[in-house]
Amino acid sequence: MTASDRDHRIDILKAISIVLVLFWHLQPIQSNGIGSDRDIAFIGRGMTIFYHYITLLAVPTFMTVSVYLFMRKAPLTWIHLKKRLIHLGHIFLFWVLVQYLFYILATGSIPPLSLDTLKVGGPDLPHVGGSVFYFLFLLFKITAISFLFMKLPETIRMILSVLTIAASLLYFTLSPIYGISIASVSTNNFYVYIPIAYYLIRYKENLIRFRLIFLCGFIVSIVVEELFSRHMLSAYARPSILFGVLYFISAIHAYEFKKSRTVEWLSRYSLGIFALHKYWQYLFLVLIEVIKARAKNFSMMPAAENILIFSLVLALTLASVSAISRTRWKVYVG
Repeated sequence: MTASDRDHRIDILKAISIVLVLFWHLQPIQSNGIGSDRDIAFIGRGMTIFYHYITLLAVPTFMTVSVYLFMRKAPLTWIHLKKRLIHLGHIFLFWVLVQYLFYILATGSIPPLSLDTLKVGGPDLPHVGGSVFYFLFLLFKITAISFLFMKLPETIRMILSVLTIAASLLYFTLSPIYGISIASVSTNNFYVYIPIAYYLIRYKENLIRFRLIFLCGFIVSIVVEELFSRHMLSAYARPSILFGVLYFISAIHAYEFKKSRTVEWLSRYSLGIFALHKYWQYLFLVLIEVIKARAKNFSMMPAAENILIFSLVLALTLASVSAISRTRWKVYVG
C-alpha cells in the first residue's frame, strides 16, 4: 500500500491500539505509592477501568482492521486467500521460533514441544507471561473464515452477520452467569468481528450514525460488569469490549484527521512493536532484579520503577523496530 493509498483512519485505529497494548502489558501507572489513601483509591479505580476496559479494546480492534483490509480486496479470490495465509503463516512461525529461542536463553531449558504451545504462540516467559503471537494464529483462522463468509450470497451474509453478533453478545453476557470462562486465545472471542469488519465496508455511515448508541452500550456494560461480574470476566468475551470496539471504530470514522507521519509509522510497524516489547520488558525486569540484589541500598518507589521500565521499554522497542525496518528483515515488523 503506497502512502497515497493509505486509509488514515485505519492508521489511527492501529496506532492507538498499539499504544493501548503497551499500556496493558507494561502498566506504568498503578495505585501503589501514590499520594493519600483517597488518592490511591481514586487513581487505582480509574486505572483499573482504563486497563480492563480501554486497553483491552486493542486486540479486537486489530482483528477487525486486519479482516477489513483483507475483505476490501475486490474481487476476493483463492489466490488472495493463499497469499494472505502464507504470509500470516510465515510471520507466525518466525516469531514463534523467536519466542522458543528467547525462552531457552532466558531459562536455560528447552520447553516441551506441543501443538497447544505452538497455537498460543510459544512458551510463556518468566516475569512477562504468555506469548502475544497467539493473535497471529487466531488471525490466520479468522482470515480463512472471513474468506468463506465473503463467498456467501449477500442475503445469507446479512442474516449470518445479525445472528453472529446477537449470538456473541448473548454468549458474552451469559458466560459469567453460568461460570463459563473463555480463554483469551479462544477464537470464540473474535467471530463477531467478521461481520463488524463487513459492516465497516458496506455500511460505514450506519456505524457512524449509531456511535452514540455504541458509547451508551459501552458505559452501561462497564457499570453492569463492575457491579455483578467483575471477578468472573473473560478478557475479550464481554459486552463492554464489543460495544467499545464498535464505538472506537465508528467514532474514528466520524471525523476528518490530518495525516501524521508518527501515526502512519506506528500503524505500519505495529506488528514489530507488538512482537518486541515483551522481550525488552523481560530484560529490564531482570536487570532491575539484579541491581536490587547486588546494591543493597538501592531503592526506588514502585511508581517510579514502573514509569522507568515503561520509558526504557518504549524507547528501545521503537528504536529496535526502526533499525529492523531498514533491513531485509523488515517484513517481520511491518
